[in-house]
Amino acid sequence: MKLKNLIIYSGLILVVLALFGCGGGGGSDAPSGITKITGVASVAPISGGTVEVFKIENGVKVTPAIASGTTGADGAYSLSWQSYSGPVLVEVSGGRYTDPATDIPNATIPAAAPLRAVVPNVSGTVTAAVTPFTELAVQLAGANLTTAAIKNEDVAIMFNVDDIIKTQPLAPTANALTAATPAQRSYTLALTAFSQIVKDRSDTVANTITSLKSNTATAAATLQNAAATFFTRANSNNTTGVIVKKLFTTGSLQDSRKILGIQAEINLPNGVSVKNDINGVLSGYLQPSGSATASSIISANLNGSKLIIIFADITGIAVGEFATLYCDVSSTAPVPLGVFSINPGFKIEGEFDSSIGSVVQLSAAPYDLSLTIP
Repeated sequence: MKLKNLIIYSGLILVVLALFGCGGGGGSDAPSGITKITGVASVAPISGGTVEVFKIENGVKVTPAIASGTTGADGAYSLSWQSYSGPVLVEVSGGRYTDPATDIPNATIPAAAPLRAVVPNVSGTVTAAVTPFTELAVQLAGANLTTAAIKNEDVAIMFNVDDIIKTQPLAPTANALTAATPAQRSYTLALTAFSQIVKDRSDTVANTITSLKSNTATAAATLQNAAATFFTRANSNNTTGVIVKKLFTTGSLQDSRKILGIQAEINLPNGVSVKNDINGVLSGYLQPSGSATASSIISANLNGSKLIIIFADITGIAVGEFATLYCDVSSTAPVPLGVFSINPGFKIEGEFDSSIGSVVQLSAAPYDLSLTIP
């Protein structure tokens, strides 16, 4: 009996160790006294990457790591530890991923230039993505890793991502994106565009992040231009089922006027769609870009194959690009795609003019502004 009881007791110890060890898996809430962090490491999903978690005390990384493990084939990781709650730094290096922009397999993250993410307050169970965008947020903080210094929210706003820590990106494939939330879709597409920036620069992930850090004023435009390059049907490396179209005003303005509002109805070609709910087109499908400012607001509704857009900017914008449309393309869509067209009757509006008692219609005489989707 004693031997049997000892065997049972030893087995229970092994089960407990398996559940609560430093590299523990599973997706349930952490037991009392256990802190657990799960997430995804991704440029595209990084398989077999080394993940380490470090305490942050007084804005400084504390070694050694309090937990470590590896990512799965989908880039996911799950780590847990005891006796510490507070800010942590998550680092990922090594592993392998297929670069979205080049389709070259076995890209890796060097140990000398890991991807990092700061999670301001870890307790219980939390999630944390580790991506080039979280690394940019760490770099923008410099040597000070305090909660106030970390630029997670700033980077999220910069790249039109809901939350660069809590949102978990997916593989950049049509199958994966079919089940994605709008936030996951936007994050995944933004990371794919980042890979195109790396390709365009003929550079490394690390150097590209450093370049974005040095040019934050133009970083959003750089990403949007890369998206327009990558997300085309002609690009064989684009397996997302997404294409990008940019919306422009054309013509010239007199009297130092600016554009304050745009209303238009766009005809989507056969096989092209955007997702819509009772509140309109979902976030991530239509974004201000180009000459748009921080004051720009854009919304849209889908009526059959017609996309009705409304753009406004109280500060006014110049002629040129003002929005980017991320469309889903079905696998049965014709090749080549039909034309994106703008119905007559669109309005481009300027300031209120007291002499005529209404806003100035910049799309009517004596002005000549028009809309186009190249």
